Amino acid sequence: EKLRNTAFMVSLAAVGVYSAKTGAGIAGRFIEARLGKPSLVRETSRVAASQILKHPISSIQRLTGIGMKSQDALKGIVLEEGLDSQLRKIAVSTAHTKKNRAPFRHLLLHGPPGTGKTMFAKGLAHHSGLEFAILTGGDIAPLG
Repeated sequence: EKLRNTAFMVSLAAVGVYSAKTGAGIAGRFIEARLGKPSLVRETSRVAASQILKHPISSIQRLTGIGMKSQDALKGIVLEEGLDSQLRKIAVSTAHTKKNRAPFRHLLLHGPPGTGKTMFAKGLAHHSGLEFAILTGGDIAPLG
């Protein structure tokens, strides 16, 4: 009788642990799907809940801006002199627009692959304190 009760309790405990582990995993995936990046977005500057749990100090610094240095928007990008000055003006004006809470103008970067458009967009977002999301037309085209 005692052996049967012990086996039953151990089995019940194992089922409870397994159910809790599975339930926590499902709940975590559900929360990440709702708060994380959308499925079409390849890369984003948005902080995910899992990232906060993995790296709490750096995530809080990034969210609050404490200890963060202003980054040059054109860091690591080699450009022609005329284009360099134009993009620097865009970076400075975007930073001032964010600082003064003025409405933003749209910016379309176009050109052949490998010319630094994405690198500039990321640098511009970091320099101006904005968030970014990277997606391509190939991600959206199958939707209709």
